Amino acid sequence: MRGRLLYRGPRLDELHQQYAKRGRIDRDAQVQAFHSLRIEAPPDQVWALLSDVPRWPAWAATVRDVRVPEGLAVDLPFSWRIQGSKIVSRIAVLTPEREMTWTGVCSGGMAKAVHRHRLRAEGDGTVVSAEESIAGLLLPLFYSSEKLQQSMEDWLAGLRAAAE
Repeated sequence: MRGRLLYRGPRLDELHQQYAKRGRIDRDAQVQAFHSLRIEAPPDQVWALLSDVPRWPAWAATVRDVRVPEGLAVDLPFSWRIQGSKIVSRIAVLTPEREMTWTGVCSGGMAKAVHRHRLRAEGDGTVVSAEESIAGLLLPLFYSSEKLQQSMEDWLAGLRAAAE
């Protein structure tokens, strides 16, 4: 358990370049979650909601204060708050109607995350899969995979409700 408490994860730049941009999360991170669901809307409609980062608060109840200073593009940063925590993120993958992946830090850089969304057309709808890893010194003392799982399920439920 002690090793898990002290795990800091890769440096942020390595996490961004070697994990997020290559379609990986940190499988050694103390906190991880995966969720997938079908949305009864075509991929372009789901993508329009997901990729419009400044409008996330319209469908994600716990998201606030989104700032995308230079427009959404690979490697440009944006900031936002989720459940009261400020996150500074950077887009790693932005493939329209297929994948959106970002890295992010919170708690003064102590917790580092990779979050991936993948979209796949299925009939008249879209299957959206999300996975995330968060690593940081002492992270399991104040955040868990169960909390992340619930947050991810709520996030995708909000996306579904907005799209349908």
